[in-house]
This record gives sequence, C-alpha cells and structure tokens, in this order.
Amino acid sequence: AAAEMLAAGVEPPLVYQEVFERNSPALVRLGGIALAGLRLEEGGKLAWISLTRDQIAACQAESEDTSEVINQLLTVDGVRLAVLFKELPVGRTKLSFRSKGELDVNSLAARFSGGGHTNAAGAVVDGALAGTVERVLPLCRELLRQPV
Repeated sequence: AAAEMLAAGVEPPLVYQEVFERNSPALVRLGGIALAGLRLEEGGKLAWISLTRDQIAACQAESEDTSEVINQLLTVDGVRLAVLFKELPVGRTKLSFRSKGELDVNSLAARFSGGGHTNAAGAVVDGALAGTVERVLPLCRELLRQPV
C-alpha cells in the first residue's frame, strides 16, 4: 500500500507535516507550561503534570485538545504511566491517563466512571484540582507496583 501511494505521487514529508505539525500557538504555549511542571515518581516510572484554569486561560487554550501534551510524557525515558490533571470549571477535574505495554489505565479510569483503552483512558471527576491529585496519585502508584 505504501509503495502504491509513493508511486501515485504522495510526498511523505508533506503528509507528515499536514498531520503532525498543525498545533496552534495556544497549545504550544500550554504544552510548555505543563511540561515545565513535570513531576516524576516511582523511580521515574510515573510522570504527571497538572494544569490550572488560570494557566489554560493565560495561554488562551480553553478549547485545545491536550492529548498531545500527555503523550509527550511517555517519551521520557523510563516512564510507564503518565497522568494529566486538567482543572475544569465548576470544581471539576479532567483526568487523562497514558501507559506503555500491558499497564491497563482503562481499569484506572473506570474507577472514576471513565474509560478508554488499555494504554489511553480518561475521566472527569467532581473535585478541585489539588484534592483530585491527592486522591488519584496513590491509585497510580498502586497500579505501577502490581506484578505484570
């Protein structure tokens, strides 16, 4: 299939650019702020970041999809589980989980009435950002400590 596409004149660099290099300035700014707050735990296996409403507003990134931001956490050497805590209006928090290998973050999201897939899942929970971080991180640590 790839050979047929090349024979038909498809230009791989242009396709890559159109698919993967289309981030808005707001998302790039937000990603920088989020990644600057990177925290590593469990010997570098757990990476997490949080974004407050003020940080999101300062970047004018209210409508941005932050999945690319959390996916970047999995590029850190040794990280097996990544979590993004995103403060939402009205005392709610969005949880985004990513993992590598057989580590099932869907089961983690299900504990908060969320869902997804083995390596990518999420949930929205009632609760302020700080309290949600304190409530969720112990479950992330527990998941990482389970035998595979």
